[in-house]
Amino acid sequence: MKLEELTETHLLEIVRLYESHCGYERAFDVVLTQGVENVMSDIKTRGDMEYRIGSRWDMHSKLRIYEDREGNVAIDFNPNLDPSERKGRAQREAVKAGKTLRDAVRDYLSSG
Repeated sequence: MKLEELTETHLLEIVRLYESHCGYERAFDVVLTQGVENVMSDIKTRGDMEYRIGSRWDMHSKLRIYEDREGNVAIDFNPNLDPSERKGRAQREAVKAGKTLRDAVRDYLSSG
């Protein structure tokens, strides 16, 4: 899906997918104090947004939604783990969940 086609409905579904694959410790609407409309504006004008949402692994985990080189919507998950945890089980689980999340978002955006 091209960036200009992204809607608030798509953004909310991406967040729902994030919750199901990575979990989060804080409600996304509380983190997004600026509101979904402003997040959409950030993504569309800057081609990038990143929010520290938190995950089941760390409260500082980040979700990034951006425009890739081909102009498509893409996402990254940064578990942002403490350095002491970056080689353990939590890191392996978080990396695997991030890949699964990216695949789920790609499938969702390509289906609509």
